Amino acid sequence: MNNFEAIIVRAEQCNNMSELKQLHDEVAFLLSSFSISFSCIFEVYDMLCMCHDAFMKQALSLAEREVDRKGIGKKPSSFCWFVMGSSGRKEPTIWTDQDNGVIFSCFCNEKEECYVYMREYARVGVLFLNEIGYPYCSGYVMATNRRWLKEADDWNEQIDKYVANEHIDDIRYLSMLADMRPIYGEYALANQLKTTLYNSYFAPW
Repeated sequence: MNNFEAIIVRAEQCNNMSELKQLHDEVAFLLSSFSISFSCIFEVYDMLCMCHDAFMKQALSLAEREVDRKGIGKKPSSFCWFVMGSSGRKEPTIWTDQDNGVIFSCFCNEKEECYVYMREYARVGVLFLNEIGYPYCSGYVMATNRRWLKEADDWNEQIDKYVANEHIDDIRYLSMLADMRPIYGEYALANQLKTTLYNSYFAPW
């Protein structure tokens, strides 16, 4: 497992997408060359998830720096990028695609400008993740879709609408959110959103 650990350390030090893409490819090569026994399969899978997390975190950190450099909009006081689907459940394959969203917090009078910043961050973040080996979600379940990028109060309002079951896809969206796992930023925001979701929908009647 030392090879995986070394890749994670290198990922945390990467400064460009090409290096991160190369490390992603190295993980695929390592797995293909392994003779994996049942006794160690869970350990290998845990290391694979840790590698994915390291790659995505570094790509999102570089995306944040890029948007900060551009000076677009106003950066919110806190935000969190979260993953869903197989990544949220820690069940990704080596070539898993993107399923992600963003929650952020800001003052009411700054919300419009913070949305400007966060939409640009989502655009760059999703682009960078694609460049290092995470394909775009074919169902557009990504932070670039306004359904999956919202300020905290707007997220709470959206969950209320899903629970009210106004549209045929509302249950599907709720089940996607149930898998959410924070990956970068202020984890407490995503954890609080998940608590709100469970209290609103999954709590006993």
